Amino acid sequence: MLVIFLISLSYGVQAAYSFGPNIEATLLSQQPDPVKPGEIVEVRFKIENSGTASSSENLVEIMPEFPFSLYSGEAVVNIGQMRAGQTGADASIVAFKLKVDEKAVEGDNEIELRVKIADDVWKSYTEDNFMIRVESPDAILSLEGIYTQPEQMVPGQDGKLYIKLNNQADNLLRNIKISLDLDDVPVVPTDSSDEKSVYQIKAGEEEWVIFNLVAEADAEAGIYKVPVDLTYYDVAGNLYSKETNIGLRIGDEPELLLYISETEIYAKGQKGAVTITIANHGLANVKLMKMTLMPSENYEIISANEIYIGNVDTDDIESQDFDVYVSKGKDAVDLLVKLEYRDANNKKITENYQVPLKLYSSWEARKFGLKKSSSWVWLIVLVILGVVGYFLYHRYWRKKKKKQ
Repeated sequence: MLVIFLISLSYGVQAAYSFGPNIEATLLSQQPDPVKPGEIVEVRFKIENSGTASSSENLVEIMPEFPFSLYSGEAVVNIGQMRAGQTGADASIVAFKLKVDEKAVEGDNEIELRVKIADDVWKSYTEDNFMIRVESPDAILSLEGIYTQPEQMVPGQDGKLYIKLNNQADNLLRNIKISLDLDDVPVVPTDSSDEKSVYQIKAGEEEWVIFNLVAEADAEAGIYKVPVDLTYYDVAGNLYSKETNIGLRIGDEPELLLYISETEIYAKGQKGAVTITIANHGLANVKLMKMTLMPSENYEIISANEIYIGNVDTDDIESQDFDVYVSKGKDAVDLLVKLEYRDANNKKITENYQVPLKLYSSWEARKFGLKKSSSWVWLIVLVILGVVGYFLYHRYWRKKKKKQ
């Protein structure tokens, strides 16, 4: 009975190990681990023969599917003969280099391998046998498309600040908070706080955040740096925080008035000095101003036509003289003036104006006291009156003598 038991046990052990070769594959490593989308990963497999017989020829084939593709080498590797019990340190090592697609999803991604012994059928390893770990780069939430409406905030007036949040990660981001540090900026929120929240933003999508602000009435024009704090979580619960700065422009468009304050010209065919005055009746200062009197077929510029003025502060005026000869025109002639200057935020501005110069007839000029009759004209008038009076007097006395 003991002999029969031992014989049965021997057959049982042999049945457990099976007769013939028994090829097994194990994923040893991946490098790097984890691998990022778009990178190259090397996967190493250990091939063992735990059977009771050698195998004459062994083929190992990698079968990559999305998000993996073979980067270099052959998909099928012949590892040759494997003797019985070739396991552990004696096992064969097979390595493949794979490219990870840039659109790979973060997590464990399956890779398929199969092994063939001589003319036998292929033995596949699937169903989560071999998993390659893919991990996205740090979840990136960027601030883009920052602008204000109006383009620059006017002191004392409401405005809106628009900030676009762009999820550049390949997974959803949630519990997003964005806050503005306005301590050193002459701007305050109106109907909202200086912090906004967004519940979530899906991968590759974007979300607009709007802040309602008002610039203080006495705010000086300029570009102000506003610190921004951004916090959010990825799907794995990791907290991310970011500090950055955005620019906020405060100012107003200059409001200039041009007119002729003095002139020596009242009719065409005259030449003289014309005084052009600039009045800054807006809230914004202007600087580095240059005035140019542009040419026209209606007049000729006798003096220099370009004059540097400099700064013109709000509620201030500046005047410049030009010597002009007016050749055409009936009721008025437009003086073409170009102004080039920079606003308080150094924005270069060029504006063209038509400044009307009123013209009068000789009679209108004398009527309004703009033109006085010359002395020689009065002299001629007196001579004519004297001659007429002489003849009338002489004729009167001749008739009187005849009657006598």
